[in-house]
Amino acid sequence: MQRSKKNRDCDGDTIKQSYQFLQEIARLTLVSLLVLVTLGDMSVLIVETILKPDQFGGIGLFAATLLPKGALIWIHNPLVDIAVTPEQYESLPRTFQALLDKHAYPRDLDVDDGVLEYNADNARFMNHSSQPNTYQDDHCRIFTARDVQPGEELTCDYLSFDPRCDLSWVKVLSPNVGAGAG
Repeated sequence: MQRSKKNRDCDGDTIKQSYQFLQEIARLTLVSLLVLVTLGDMSVLIVETILKPDQFGGIGLFAATLLPKGALIWIHNPLVDIAVTPEQYESLPRTFQALLDKHAYPRDLDVDDGVLEYNADNARFMNHSSQPNTYQDDHCRIFTARDVQPGEELTCDYLSFDPRCDLSWVKVLSPNVGAGAG
């Protein structure tokens, strides 16, 4: 079982601040990663990643290039990160409900309205680790917590964005396999 990550209360002002932050990074030319930022139309930040089998036979999200500590790797985008109300969920076919059950998470833990958020990008394949190599800030952005080597799986702590997440299925809550010194 996999679950996604990301913040649950990303309002319009927060998203605008995130894009202003990206504009400042671009202006200062501090981005040393392969990144695509399209600012005019609710952009998605993309770092080069690869989907491949993880150590447990599932699918994981892996870095394609060196991602230095503190690298911005993901930003909330309402065009890609889809909010699904309880009514919408109930109207969906069981196959799509199963997809949401596997990859969606509560949008806002402070407002228990039952709205789920589904990430339509490959970030939904980021697996859980009790010692993740990424973290999320208060502005709906995900950064690397340390240097992440090419070929290393990107991980997050599911409990940081969904404290009710059932981790009983997790085989090993261990540091990332193949993690480089950094």
